[in-house]
Amino acid sequence: MAILAGWITGEQVPQETIEQVLQVMSGALQRLGGTEAHSVLPGAGILSFADSAYAMQQNDEPPLLDWIPERRTLVYRRPRSGLHPLYYIEDWPAQGNLLFASEIKALLAVGVPRQLHVGALAAWQRYGFLPAPWTFFKGISVVPAGTHLRWQHTKLVVSPASENALEAGEPGNIPDLTALSERLEEVCAGQLPTHGGVIGLTGMDSASLLALSYAHTQLEQSASAGSTSPDTRMTLVSFDYRQRHTGEGWRALRDLASQWQYPLLEITGLDQAEFWNATIYGCEAPGLTTNLLAWHQLLHTSALETGARVALTGLGGAPLLAHTLTSQTLSPTSELLAAYTEAIRAPQGYDLAPFFTPELRQAIQAASPWEETLHARRLFRQAEKLDSLEQGLAYLDIHLRLPDHLVTPVYRLAQQERLALRSPYLHQHILPALASRRLVIQEGPINRETPIQRLAQQQGLPDLQGSALPLHLPCASLWPISQSELLQHLLSEEALRASGLFDTQTVQRLLSRPPARHILASGQHPLVAIVTLQLFCQIFDLHFS
Repeated sequence: MAILAGWITGEQVPQETIEQVLQVMSGALQRLGGTEAHSVLPGAGILSFADSAYAMQQNDEPPLLDWIPERRTLVYRRPRSGLHPLYYIEDWPAQGNLLFASEIKALLAVGVPRQLHVGALAAWQRYGFLPAPWTFFKGISVVPAGTHLRWQHTKLVVSPASENALEAGEPGNIPDLTALSERLEEVCAGQLPTHGGVIGLTGMDSASLLALSYAHTQLEQSASAGSTSPDTRMTLVSFDYRQRHTGEGWRALRDLASQWQYPLLEITGLDQAEFWNATIYGCEAPGLTTNLLAWHQLLHTSALETGARVALTGLGGAPLLAHTLTSQTLSPTSELLAAYTEAIRAPQGYDLAPFFTPELRQAIQAASPWEETLHARRLFRQAEKLDSLEQGLAYLDIHLRLPDHLVTPVYRLAQQERLALRSPYLHQHILPALASRRLVIQEGPINRETPIQRLAQQQGLPDLQGSALPLHLPCASLWPISQSELLQHLLSEEALRASGLFDTQTVQRLLSRPPARHILASGQHPLVAIVTLQLFCQIFDLHFS
């Protein structure tokens, strides 16, 4: 797990000044753990934190960061999976400077201006997540997944690792399922820790159970060969706030726990508004649904109860092995951007715009849209080169929703719990193969039977397609304001007027009419976004102006 920070200038800034800045950034990152190392030169300084608890059996991933002082050159390579986000601000505090860190908190600690990025609110609402390179902090960007950040002699360039949209879509590059299964086994073996416990997180879906099955096999083989320490054991962990503990998924998980002789930790979660504090602090972003809150409780409880430092998941398996994202209502001639927006439109199930103040709506309308960013234009240009609308949608899904919606927030929450998040589907050699299967959807060399079904069958696992448990919590706790000091602090008329984000009367009408029980249970309601955005701005002292 990479934890980095640094400040690079084109000037001969005294080493003492560089050291002081690094010390402040270090203070913001120390809670994530690890042993600190740093390099300081006149005009440049970099620090990192490393922890042997995250050591893997085999780490064949390329280095994330190259720093060549004599050439005044820095290169950061973010994986396509969305792991290892790096945040940065350029030309601050002076022209030609680059300040970067694994958490935005480290940038804010040294005085980076705090202002809400109003344009980000439109993209967040439109897609159901905030696409890179944008963050909710104006002036602070994140390196997009699958791109390289290069700083050399005061010049910054952020460019994709490859401009070829077909790089992962050539039929000749796609392994058959036998080869893919063997490669998954190898990757799972390499991702196991050299010592200490490991958490197996599952939502009772086929992709998760398949990953854990491969890990179990390799864990047994490693134990027999003596390549892992005796304390390397797996604890299976699941999450279901409904506490039903019924259905095919539960039976399969309990059967596997018994068969493998692993303890099973069943987490139910709590619908409590106060838990949003730690969730938003870890993600450095608000939430449109309660999905982030559920992930926080799952990861926090798992780490607390087991003491493990590594979490194995099936993250990315389901979307990478899906056939298509195309809506049935779209025609093959649909414009790509409109088609993608429609295909994933408003996954939260509501429109937040009517709750904004007129001033905020006007500011959002005047802001440049995310679609005009260089990163967005590159992605859409490459997607349009593909042969069909379905391929273009799948390409965008792999490069946007997978890293920015599914992986990055969970990685950030795991990092807060000092957990290394690993999934075989996100490995640098596995992800391109799965992306190839996702892109090549026409009849021919690819069997259109769901690959995950065939792989699960090979492992003797039940077919759990459609059986995955929803990873969310209810949002009923957001209504009894009189019972929560936090909600009073966020939703009072004074608090709403002070933030300038939401229309006071519209929010008060919303609070006076609690929704139907099934909506409360879904965790999808405008009040979730209102509460979390208000809380986000208060935690990070952000202002709309």
